[in-house]
Amino acid sequence: MTMGNRIVVMKNGILQQVDSPSNIYNHPTNMFVTRFIGSTAMNFFVGQKVKWGEKAYLRLVQELINLN
Repeated sequence: MTMGNRIVVMKNGILQQVDSPSNIYNHPTNMFVTRFIGSTAMNFFVGQKVKWGEKAYLRLVQELINLN
């Protein structure tokens, strides 16, 4: 990534993202690019942002995590 001006990320012959190394690292277009370019192993989970009154929470299955 340090030697190129533009990087192409492909999956099964399908273009996923074409951009500068810093944009791919900081703004990946999808989960494949995120996993591919990440410098350490990452864990992903599905959540939903929920607003309850004036507070925001992250709902993970049945757990609420305060985002404020």
